[in-house]
Amino acid sequence: MESQCLACKRLYVETSAFPNSLCDDCDRVRVESAFADIAARERAHRIKSWPRYGLPFADTDRDRLPASKSAFVLKWRPAPGQTSGLVLMGASGLGKTRTAIELIHDVFIESGCAFEFCRMTEWRLRLDKAHRYGGKGVADLVRPLCRTPFLVCDDLAHGKFTENSFSSLFEIIDCRTSRGLPTVFTTQFSKDEIQKRLSAVNVETTKAIFRRLEQFFRLVPFVKKELETVPDLVLL
Repeated sequence: MESQCLACKRLYVETSAFPNSLCDDCDRVRVESAFADIAARERAHRIKSWPRYGLPFADTDRDRLPASKSAFVLKWRPAPGQTSGLVLMGASGLGKTRTAIELIHDVFIESGCAFEFCRMTEWRLRLDKAHRYGGKGVADLVRPLCRTPFLVCDDLAHGKFTENSFSSLFEIIDCRTSRGLPTVFTTQFSKDEIQKRLSAVNVETTKAIFRRLEQFFRLVPFVKKELETVPDLVLL
């Protein structure tokens, strides 16, 4: 039996098990509009709630970030299930951490993706303290970094690792690459300097870490403007 659509006034044959007096085309428009409204409300809520996350450098002026490098990083998006990661490498003060935090902001506002921001030096000190007190709290410091959908670790290889904290760093990298979870590292050291610093703790574990970095991560070099002749994107 034909019915008249309330929206477009055309006659149509009802096929839905839950009739609502709309033809299929108008019902599809209604559903798409409803989902768009929900997405807009969720985005507005995330914009409003973002300041509560208390990340550093909340007042970053994007126009002052190194244009060629930050442009690539801010266009990059984490792709769970398709293992990918970035290593933002360069001297202190070139905008690596600020760029990484701006990336977190954009990803969170767009999709609401859960994330963790970890200052490696602070994390390492807390982890070493937990080990000194019998290991209580170690899992709470390691598991979230293994499992979060999107991880940003600031200052890779900064400070002195113990065997325990170095083992946990490998566990995090191994877990995330094997599960296809995206990760961004920042570091002020070159590839050779990182390898030297980590090898001082454990040579074999360092080799295992670098195999994963070379397979799953891309290097984005941050350099001073007058030296900015390095390609935007090169293999680690």
